[in-house]
Amino acid sequence: MPVGHLSRGGAGEVKLEYQLPDGKLCKLWEPMGGSILETTFDHQGGIINQAVHRPEASIEELVSSEAKRQSLELREARFESVRLEKSCPKCNSGPLSRHVEAFRSTNEIPVMPTYHCKGCGARSYYLTDGYLDNLVKGNRVMFTDDELRQLDADERAFKEELKAYIIRIFASKRIMCIK
Repeated sequence: MPVGHLSRGGAGEVKLEYQLPDGKLCKLWEPMGGSILETTFDHQGGIINQAVHRPEASIEELVSSEAKRQSLELREARFESVRLEKSCPKCNSGPLSRHVEAFRSTNEIPVMPTYHCKGCGARSYYLTDGYLDNLVKGNRVMFTDDELRQLDADERAFKEELKAYIIRIFASKRIMCIK
């Protein structure tokens, strides 16, 4: 039976880390203003999925459900925040904090994973291919019939065009892309 390392942070967050055949996966559940934010990270700390759960389910129930789904034997571990292993695109230092960590009191959950540099205060974003895949697949109803035909005909080209739009939007707001 695979092992899942379970840890709890001081702000009520719970982290579960476990190994999949294609690499390490980390899930973090955080209370956010009456809801629960579930964030899935890749092995480098890049966000590959975010989901908001209403308070009907507790963090403990969500963790238990994930452990059962993955057939994990849970072991307690020491909590450490998930860190993106990248530098700030403005000052080339760090550390970078996720927006929801840096501004916990706002209860604002950005659709795109954004970061705050503790060194220079710059805002930036990091878009993983996994996050873009999940964003597109989970929101097909947001696209027109023409866009869905384009997506079905050439998924790679569609996602590259979508990524170019995202880059332009963030550039217009002077929010830099983390490479």
